[in-house]
Amino acid sequence: MKGILVIDGNQGFCELISTLCGDLGLKATCFLSFEKAIAEISLGDYDCIFMELDLQGIDGPQAIGIMTGMCLNVPVILMSGEHASILSTAQYAGKMRGLNIVSTIAKPFSVDELSSLIQDAADRQQQLEGQQPAAPREKVENLRPGEVIRLVEAGHLQCVFQPQIDLNTRNVCGVEVLARIDHPEQGVITPDRFVNELENCSLIEVFNEYLFNHSFKAYKAFGRPDLTISINISAYCIRNELFPDFISTLAKQYDISPSKVILEITESHGLNFSAQSLMIMSRVRIKGFSLSIDDFGTGYSSLETFSKVPFNELKVDREFTSRLRAEERAKKIFELAINLSKQMGIVSVAEGIEDEEEASLVAAIGCDVGQGYYFGRPMPSEKFMEWLNWELKEAPWKQVSI
Repeated sequence: MKGILVIDGNQGFCELISTLCGDLGLKATCFLSFEKAIAEISLGDYDCIFMELDLQGIDGPQAIGIMTGMCLNVPVILMSGEHASILSTAQYAGKMRGLNIVSTIAKPFSVDELSSLIQDAADRQQQLEGQQPAAPREKVENLRPGEVIRLVEAGHLQCVFQPQIDLNTRNVCGVEVLARIDHPEQGVITPDRFVNELENCSLIEVFNEYLFNHSFKAYKAFGRPDLTISINISAYCIRNELFPDFISTLAKQYDISPSKVILEITESHGLNFSAQSLMIMSRVRIKGFSLSIDDFGTGYSSLETFSKVPFNELKVDREFTSRLRAEERAKKIFELAINLSKQMGIVSVAEGIEDEEEASLVAAIGCDVGQGYYFGRPMPSEKFMEWLNWELKEAPWKQVSI
């Protein structure tokens, strides 16, 4: 263990954290200002850095900017007696700039809270000891549209399926399809590296035909017509007048009820409110399909979204789910989204649920459906069929009292 670095202008607090670290067998090195700590920070030779935001001279937010330039991997815990929103914003900004801010703690706090954070830092370092550092990732270019289509036509389109759980009954209620390209040389490639390019040259229609056929074929093989199937669509689809007829014809071909098909539009990409796109979305709904706002809360949504667009599902981004326990502000935003969905009569889905505590928390707030690694990771169709059989009898979330 390397020890803990503490930056706080309060001498008494520094003495307290030194004592607590000593009780845990850790060494604490304390500085009363960021300026005095810079040399030590640059070495990166610590298990964790505790830093107060309200510092004299170079304050916490300024210090975050300086540390991001040092390319540190050391976990950082921010402390402050200011409003919780300031801590939350500082953490978010630091993460955006690449700083490894693992937690925040608001002052005043109990000795038990501080001890728990110190112990977590020690445990985290023990888990990392002996592991080889990951090789730096090379910058990768997006796939060219023609190459994508050639790969898809050659059978390299890979669809993986992630389960969705009804938080009231704790039974599986749906599945989301996630598209991948299994590149012979580059491995698995996600849509962020090829969808925009396909849209720009209108090849997205060709890709969609393969994607929907692949997804519907797998869905039928599951033998669970009670489940919904959610498929991400690009913004191009809601500008294409042929799309409603395409998806309707395909559903009939596979004998799939449109009421079981949910088309997800990623909210962070921005939503087009042109008359044409609104008419296309209306036609999709009239034909019986559902529309979902994906990644809600991370992009351009506003009340206008709900007043104009006929969505009947809202998916809250995992960014808020992961912060529910630690940040009151994130919890308030999550509650606002869930309450809004209830008032509008639409289904709410929480993404990124990692454990039972998060599942219980989002359920208590009133969220309808949960999705995340706690329930199941995205998996190939054959693995998902195995998961369905396992889920019926052995799923741990079914053993919890609700």
